[in-house]
Parts: sequence; C-alpha cells; structure tokens
Amino acid sequence: LLARLATIEAVDGKLEVAEKLLEKSLQGLAEDSELVVETRVRLAGIYARQDKWDGAIEQYLLAMESPKANEEAVRLIRMGLSNAYVQSGDMNKGEKVLEDIYAEDPTDPGVNNDLGYLYADQGKELEKAEKMIRIAVESQPDNPAYLDSLGWVLFKLGRNEEALEPLKKANGDPEYR
Repeated sequence: LLARLATIEAVDGKLEVAEKLLEKSLQGLAEDSELVVETRVRLAGIYARQDKWDGAIEQYLLAMESPKANEEAVRLIRMGLSNAYVQSGDMNKGEKVLEDIYAEDPTDPGVNNDLGYLYADQGKELEKAEKMIRIAVESQPDNPAYLDSLGWVLFKLGRNEEALEPLKKANGDPEYR
C-alpha cells in the first residue's frame, strides 16, 4: 500500500514524500521478500529523479544482493546502476558495469547503445562504439535515443554530414517521419 501511495505522490511531483513512503515501506518488509527488490528499485528511481545518486547507487546495490532478484531483474538493475554511476560522475564504474553486461550478451541493443554512447562521449573506441550503436539502431530504427547516439558517434568520428540524418530523425524533424 505504501509503495502504491509513493507512486501516486511521485507522479504528482512530490518526490520527497514518495521517498519517505518507500523508506517506510522497506522497514516493514522482510529482506527475503519479493517486494524488497521492487521497492528498492522504485526508491532508487526516486533518488535518481532528485539527483541523489549515492542513494540510488546504494538501493540498486542492495536490490541486486537480494536473494529474490531474478536474472532479468538483476540485468535491469545493473543498467540503472550504471546510469547512476555515470550521473554521479564515476564514468569508470558505470562503464565497467555495462562492459560486464555486454560480455554476457553482446547482442543486447540497450547495452550496445549505452556503452557505445559512453565510449563516443569520451572520444574513445569510436569505431567499436559506432558498430555497437548500429546494432541498437538496427533493432529499433525509429528509437530516438538510439538515433541520437548514432548521430553523436558519427559526429565524434568527424562525419558531420552523415551525423545530421539520425540527429534530425531523433529530434522529430518532419522530413523523417
């Protein structure tokens, strides 16, 4: 019930209220409860929306350690954890998390996009980054996030003219609808 109330408060923009409700909810749950993982992930998301990256990281790590976290949940939690590390300024940890996921499944479009974008943003492994991002774009050719990443890596490679098309398409240019 507290988690549902927290969701309503968060949608209404009352993030601090949602945070308190989720923290209270965790106090009433047994650590081996399936709801613990879901509640910790929700709380991590609330922290992230408030730029409280240390809190988000802590909740993601605790959620991953739960015996009730299944394989798919852990993969999604790790994606969130990577983002939290990057947003907190720790690119190396964020990158490492994504590289570990990529090593397990180099075909995952989301991981290819996120890791490729991190590489491109730092100006490293640009050819590899382009290949990774193209895997993501091929899986979802109209995904604006993937198209934006493709435009960015092409720009970083100095292929400015080629970068324009995916960037325009990502930003809803009527020519590409």
